Amino acid sequence: MNEAQSSGHFVCQRADDLVLRAFQDGVVVYDESDGSVRALTPSAGLALEICKTTVLITASELADRLGLSEPTEEELVSVVSLLQQMKTMGFLEHVST
Repeated sequence: MNEAQSSGHFVCQRADDLVLRAFQDGVVVYDESDGSVRALTPSAGLALEICKTTVLITASELADRLGLSEPTEEELVSVVSLLQQMKTMGFLEHVST
């Protein structure tokens, strides 16, 4: 993981537009702004819920909130990848620090 991937914060600017509904095998996200629907894994849904209720969050902070108090490099890379995927889906924005 390079410094650019691990630095900065992520923010959910449209938290009020995203409606999450949890099921046993995943989470469905309905975006009220455009009517789109996305399916997430249970862990990705939990991560998005955390991001929705947090003003700004880093990969390390999200890892901690997900129960990874001392994440390995591999776990932190996975969290960064998850944040990047949610950014690509339009759920989050990256804010450089």
